[in-house]
Amino acid sequence: IQFLNKSKQDGTIDQQLYQRLKREVYVGAAWGFCCCLVLGIGFLVLASFAYKLFDGDSRTIFEGTMMFLTCIILSFLALNFYKMIHTREAHERKMHQTVTSTVHATLEAEAEGKNAQFGKKHAFFVLAFTTGLREGLESIVFLVGVVSDVEDLSSLPLAIVLALVLARVVGCCFFQGTKKMNVEWFMRASALLLCFIAAGFLSSSMHSLQELEVFGTWSPKAERPWHNARVYDASSCCNDKTNRFFVLVRALFGWQDQATPVELFAYASYWIIAMTLGYLLVRRAKMQLAKLVEKWRIEDAQLAEQGKINPSQVGDDKHLVEAEEVGISAI
Repeated sequence: IQFLNKSKQDGTIDQQLYQRLKREVYVGAAWGFCCCLVLGIGFLVLASFAYKLFDGDSRTIFEGTMMFLTCIILSFLALNFYKMIHTREAHERKMHQTVTSTVHATLEAEAEGKNAQFGKKHAFFVLAFTTGLREGLESIVFLVGVVSDVEDLSSLPLAIVLALVLARVVGCCFFQGTKKMNVEWFMRASALLLCFIAAGFLSSSMHSLQELEVFGTWSPKAERPWHNARVYDASSCCNDKTNRFFVLVRALFGWQDQATPVELFAYASYWIIAMTLGYLLVRRAKMQLAKLVEKWRIEDAQLAEQGKINPSQVGDDKHLVEAEEVGISAI
């Protein structure tokens, strides 16, 4: 929308085309959201049925596997967020070129009339739809944490409606409150939050392994080895099964009211591995990006001297976009 406003001010598009493209953005984003909503509900229902197919140790294995996979996915997203802080220029230029090419495709479709393809004629609709769908599919990952607690599917409609209302309110407050927020700090906070959630899932998956007695005797409690014995007992005030707040904290961050050394070690190990891996990947990405950007600028300067391109085009978008395409991303 902001780019369309700028294009209208620059005279690239007229008022009539601006209104149509703006409408396509809203319609495409709405359709992407609806598709994600349907897929999310379907995933939740299917996963709930899948849980019912397992019993005893098989169910514990399934739960532990799902939580471990979720930990990996969320860690990937968190590291990607953090990496984008240091490769933001490439991402911004890539987005700029994508939207620019979309505008050109739409203008070409206007010139071609009825003979234009749907993807070209309604390029902004396709762009908004695919972007919303892609981002929404990442959010479905968070459903894994609550699947095991869904026993009565008839409770879903009320929860979905309430979630939509709250999401709208929180989204508006968040948008208004973060207009002046530093983007880098926002990305850091988002990455940190995802890491906390991922660490909780890893700790919970280790708890499943403990119940399977992978780390030694689990039941009866009196015969547990030291690494399976509880370190503290906060069940009287912070019960993760009866206290609604701590049930939520357990689902999001892996809270255990009777944590064991294995769970605490897994939680601490996750942060050590995540920080080390994040440092190495970001360092590698920054080094590769810096070399490629410098190389492209030298090439553009040489072409400018030869008169093959306008000097103002030195460091143009297309070269920085190639950074993503040739694999400078360390993740």
